[in-house]
Amino acid sequence: YCAGRLLTHIQWQPGAKGVVAVAGARRMTFEERVGIAGKVHTGYILLWSSLDPIQPQMVLEAPGDVHCFKFCPTNSDLVIGGLESGQIAMWDLADARAKAREAKMLSDDTGEEGGSNTITASPTILSAVDLSHKRSVTDLIFLPANFEVSERGKFTRPKDPPTEQNMFLSVGADGTLLWWDVRKAHEAPEEKPDDKGKKKPEGWGPHAKMAISNPDGAMELSPVYAYLDVDEDVTGPASVYTVTEEGEFTTIHLSNPQIENFSKGVRSVIPGHYGPCVALQRSPFVAGVHLSVGDWTFNIWREGITSPLFSSPFCSTSYTCGAWSPSRPAVLFIGRSDGMVDIWDLL
Repeated sequence: YCAGRLLTHIQWQPGAKGVVAVAGARRMTFEERVGIAGKVHTGYILLWSSLDPIQPQMVLEAPGDVHCFKFCPTNSDLVIGGLESGQIAMWDLADARAKAREAKMLSDDTGEEGGSNTITASPTILSAVDLSHKRSVTDLIFLPANFEVSERGKFTRPKDPPTEQNMFLSVGADGTLLWWDVRKAHEAPEEKPDDKGKKKPEGWGPHAKMAISNPDGAMELSPVYAYLDVDEDVTGPASVYTVTEEGEFTTIHLSNPQIENFSKGVRSVIPGHYGPCVALQRSPFVAGVHLSVGDWTFNIWREGITSPLFSSPFCSTSYTCGAWSPSRPAVLFIGRSDGMVDIWDLL
C-alpha cells in the first residue's frame, strides 16, 4: 500500500492504545500528474497496531490521494479525510468492523495482501465535487462542541451544546474556508433544478462557506494550514490563524460577543516566508504564540504583533515540518528535506 509513496499525514487514534494511522500520496512530477489527469486511482489510510507491525489493522480506501485526515475527538470510530481532488471523505470504523464480521472476513484466510485480519473499508460518504474545494485539502480542524456556525455563516455559542463534536473546518489553497456538519452527511441530498429545469441530487456539501482575501489588495488568499482559537469563555472571541502558499501569516476574526456590530473577516496578512508554509502550530505553554515553518526558515509569532518575535537564520536545505516540544516551552523540532532534524532551544 505504501511502496513508493510519500507519507502525508500521521495521527494516533484517540482512545486506542498503540494504534497509529498514516496516509500516503504518490511521488509524481508535474508532467506525470498532467498525464494522468482525470483518471481515478485509489488512495489509502492505514491503521497500524504496535502488536502487529506486519499487517495493517485497517485499510481505508479513497478515490484519490489523502493529503490529511482527522479522528473525531469525541468518537474515535469516525474519520474524515481531505483528498487531492478537494473532496471530503468520511469513514465509520465501527460500521466497517460490523460488516467485516458479517462477511466472516476475520476468519477467512484468502492469502491476499494484508492478511486475513485486515479490514478494508470504503468511505461511507463523499462530498460532491462541485461543492468541495477547488484545490487539494491540506488541513482539517474539528470545532469545539460549544462553538457552531449557521448555514448563513454566523458563529454562535449554543446554550445547550451537544456532547459530541459534529462540525469541522477544512482548509484548501482556493481562498475559501469550508465549515462542515457531520450530521448533514447522513441526510438525504437536496434536489435542485439544473439548467434544463430537471431536478438532480445536490450531494453532501459544506454547511457554510467563508471566502478570505487580503484586505489591502483584495487578492485571494491561499491558506494551507490553520489553527482555530476559541476562547473557553462563551463571551470571548474566536479566531482562525492560517499560513499560506505565499508564506503569509494571517489572522481571521470569526466572532466576538463583546463588540457590537462585529464584522468577521481577515484582520491582518503579514509576510513571513519566501515560499509555501509547511507547518503552523501554537505553543502548548504560552498563549498567543505560534510557530510557522516555510522555505529555509521558521518564525515565532505573537498575536497582535505585526512582525515575528524571532526569525531563524537561513538553513542550507529547505524545511519540511516543525513542532513545539510537549514538555519544554522553549524547545523546537524542525524537520529538514535532507533527513536531518534541527533542535532549537530558544533559551
